[in-house]
Amino acid sequence: MRVTSPSGRPVQGFPVNLTARAVLYSGGHDHDGNRPVGIFEQNHGQTNENGEFRTYYYATQFGGIERIIASGGNISDSADLTVRVPGLILLYDYPDYIKVGGTQNHHGPPDWQEDHNHFCMPEVANAIFEIAEEYVDSGGERIYINDLSLPYGGLFDIEGNWDTPHNSHRKGENADIAGNCVIHPPNRPEERGRFCRENQMINIIDVVARNLNLQINWSYEYDRQGNPRHHYHFTIRGGR
Repeated sequence: MRVTSPSGRPVQGFPVNLTARAVLYSGGHDHDGNRPVGIFEQNHGQTNENGEFRTYYYATQFGGIERIIASGGNISDSADLTVRVPGLILLYDYPDYIKVGGTQNHHGPPDWQEDHNHFCMPEVANAIFEIAEEYVDSGGERIYINDLSLPYGGLFDIEGNWDTPHNSHRKGENADIAGNCVIHPPNRPEERGRFCRENQMINIIDVVARNLNLQINWSYEYDRQGNPRHHYHFTIRGGR
């Protein structure tokens, strides 16, 4: 930061104090609860002969806006720092899949008009589009697209407590996808969320990965208590 006099001259020896404050609800985090802020290497001192005070600020791993506030004497000023993964786009709507997964902590379909949980890299959006279209064309059911990443990326705290994150849903490369196979009996809850035509889906994913020059890894997910989360976890990256 730099301090100057009304005439524009640098002010040396001016006392500076820096604080940080997170901008609530930024980055797709639709909840409060003591949002973390980053840390300064040094948060106070005096300006040098050029009127400057220099330090390092280490932002949090949560995408959003962190406001840096500088104060000294009876004056203060602020600047907003955007923490984000560049290049993320919102997964577009399409008839061959259904976007779901919105919660009160991170708004999204089907219960909220704004969609904060379906952001990804463009190549991931293209892959999901191709996979869903080919699968439906082959006779498969419409698939459910749950969490991808938040609008700015970063840690995705699914419980709204700035902890318990989707550890891999940070950079727009991951997607939680579920099938909609209604033929499995109720006494087989471990099968819910699987693709009805899983073997066909395997072939489709291989073809899409080759055509789009992508690496696509996927597996069925279970939580730590051994109960199925009823979805597949996809990791989609450019370059095979």
